[in-house]
Amino acid sequence: MSDYTHLNLKDAEDQAPNFGLAPDLEFRMARVPLGLEHSGLSYCRVAPGFRLPFGHKHKNQEEVYILVSGSARMKIEDDCPSAISTRTRRRFTSSSAAVRG
Repeated sequence: MSDYTHLNLKDAEDQAPNFGLAPDLEFRMARVPLGLEHSGLSYCRVAPGFRLPFGHKHKNQEEVYILVSGSARMKIEDDCPSAISTRTRRRFTSSSAAVRG
């Protein structure tokens, strides 16, 4: 038996419909399917002009965001610091331009 897990993020369940956020948001969380204990991995596709209606924060988990295409704004509390505390609330808004993927 191997000591790793392989997962295509598109195979993780889309959680956005569970929160009433589809079709403007596609949100796939891979922490549980990958068996991660101290980190998470998510895939998020945001419709043009859509703003997430809430922010979030974690007690211990750090986050890394990679913008693959298009543009977006990130609200981090009321600032845009270069380092973000795990206790800092953040929220995203996509640009109004359509992203082709």
